[in-house]
Amino acid sequence: MALRAIFYFLVKNPKSYARLAKEIDAAEKAGRFSEVVEYQQALELPYLQAVIKEAMRLHPGVGVPLERVVPDGGAELCSQYLPAGTEVGINAWVVHRDEGVWGRDAHEFRPERWIDAEAEQLKKMEHCFFSFGGGARTCIGMLTSILAH
Repeated sequence: MALRAIFYFLVKNPKSYARLAKEIDAAEKAGRFSEVVEYQQALELPYLQAVIKEAMRLHPGVGVPLERVVPDGGAELCSQYLPAGTEVGINAWVVHRDEGVWGRDAHEFRPERWIDAEAEQLKKMEHCFFSFGGGARTCIGMLTSILAH
């Protein structure tokens, strides 16, 4: 699903495609790739990483809320008391379109937001990037990938 989203947004945004192609061509010309591009080599391409994150932000793999149950004693969330046993959840599609995090253009594909963001803003974006879930609900495939490298 992620690859489809990446290709979809690149086809719909020729300037982004051209910038990515330029970055890849320059890296290849500089001899930065092995015959088969390795994971670590791809991580060293900042615009590629921005394109991947931006596509997954706008089209996360999980489109349903990742639910949890409020524990004994209840909880207060955003000044709202929730009794024990209440099911609560958050949806990445909603979080990824919060203009308070992503800007007024939160609904637009703009990989540059990942490159141009100042340190504090980037930290906020990374914290709210929910394509793989979060906490105990993080995608097991992502965890396996991180641990392997």
